[in-house]
Amino acid sequence: MIIRLAFMFTLFLACAVCEAQVTSVIYDMETRLPVSDVQVFVNPKGLVTSDYRGRFFVKDKCSSITLSHIAYEKRVLKTTEVKDTIWLLPKMNYIDGVVVTAMGPKITLDIKKVVRSETRTSQAPSGLDFFSIFKRHRGKSAEEQEKFKKILDKY
Repeated sequence: MIIRLAFMFTLFLACAVCEAQVTSVIYDMETRLPVSDVQVFVNPKGLVTSDYRGRFFVKDKCSSITLSHIAYEKRVLKTTEVKDTIWLLPKMNYIDGVVVTAMGPKITLDIKKVVRSETRTSQAPSGLDFFSIFKRHRGKSAEEQEKFKKILDKY
């Protein structure tokens, strides 16, 4: 008889402790994915944040909880309304992050500048050699220029 009474008392105590706890998982209503970093305000006092799987756990007894996230509508639930899964509705005016990229430098050929420099350096035009404007002779010795000219002639 004493064993039965001790067992029933232990069972009653366990039930009372379990009723004070609230455990749930928070999901997005549209994507059906868990929502992390939801702030769960516990009434009368306390704050819990959901983990990366959307789970949260409230140890103490509470009368209601308030779920708050920047991208979702705020939701207030009484402890009796809290189920295993809580669905949050996304806000309609929430915008994802914006990525800003810089424009790369434009690679262009300034024809006017090239023609001016060619007209200053050339003596008398013997003929029109269009590809000569693309040849660069700056910083190369006469031997290197001759070597490149032979290679181009053989090619």
